[in-house]
Amino acid sequence: MSRYATFGTLILLSLLFTSLGYAGSDAKDHPEGPITQQKLLTQHPVFTTNYTAAKPSEESLKLISSINKPVVFKIFFGTWCHDSEREVPRLLKLLNQTANRHITLELIGLNHDKEDNAGLAQHYQISRTPTLVIKHNDQEIGRVVETPTQNWAQDIIDIVNGIK
Repeated sequence: MSRYATFGTLILLSLLFTSLGYAGSDAKDHPEGPITQQKLLTQHPVFTTNYTAAKPSEESLKLISSINKPVVFKIFFGTWCHDSEREVPRLLKLLNQTANRHITLELIGLNHDKEDNAGLAQHYQISRTPTLVIKHNDQEIGRVVETPTQNWAQDIIDIVNGIK
């Protein structure tokens, strides 16, 4: 084998190991698939800081508390995404402070390609983060993409009440 071929092989191996190392750290640093709220807030300090700082209004709390039919909230987000870092903690704080028994919450972490290891992002055709998908009786009834139009509570209640 010539010197050039050996050098080329070393370069290719180096690039391969570098990319494998990046993929591994990305998966570790940016969870993919379902994740608990506790794990998100424990392992990602910016989410914890923004959660602590969030102050839902009394009106927002009343709106979310008024939901009286079973709904599932699927929140697709990326820990690498600035919109997710800002919006997901606000939404979590709102939902936690109301503790509405009619709301089931699911958090799904996505990688930089907006994919997850369970294929949920592809199934729901997620193209932006965060995205809140709201379901009732196993049917999607609406979604909020990136940021709410009015505010989280009003956008959610409009969807749940069938206005949106």
